[in-house]
Amino acid sequence: VVAPGPTPPKDLDSVSANSTFRDFMEDMDQFESVAKNFAEQIPLKRLGAPENVAHAVLYLASPVTGAYQTGQVIGVDGGWWMPK
Repeated sequence: VVAPGPTPPKDLDSVSANSTFRDFMEDMDQFESVAKNFAEQIPLKRLGAPENVAHAVLYLASPVTGAYQTGQVIGVDGGWWMPK
């Protein structure tokens, strides 16, 4: 399982017209305030990018894993859920 942390889309064009997230992103002042708050809680001090999640998925789908991994959760969250 790939478990992404806060990973906003690059822009509204990639968000479904029905998504409540679209409404949230239309108020960019509110969105930037919430994004800043999340980033402060993440050890890497930034939100994720869609590419970060894609790389984890590609890793799991590749032969590099040896096809022998089971029951794992790969956190792609900048250390957000890392034990403190």
